[in-house]
Amino acid sequence: MLDPILQKLDLSGPNLGKQALTLCIILYVIVVVCTISSIAGQGFKSRTKLLWTATVVFVPFLGILCYLFACIYLMLRTHPSFERFTRPKRKGSSAATSVS
Repeated sequence: MLDPILQKLDLSGPNLGKQALTLCIILYVIVVVCTISSIAGQGFKSRTKLLWTATVVFVPFLGILCYLFACIYLMLRTHPSFERFTRPKRKGSSAATSVS
């Protein structure tokens, strides 16, 4: 019974069209505008309002950039051409180098 509905909610290429992207952008803009208007209505000082507004606007982008750099780092770390830069693990245990 839910199969036709779940097929429509799939985020694969054919189902994620211009309409879905436009809706996501509109919802994001509405949430940001409502949040900024709420910050403007508070009794904060101008500097605090500016700081909160910058936080609301830039934190999602910083999260995306951090995720992007983490993915790039992991791809480079596991890429076959970078194997020569990684140190091979020693077969001896750390107990042999410890002082009694």
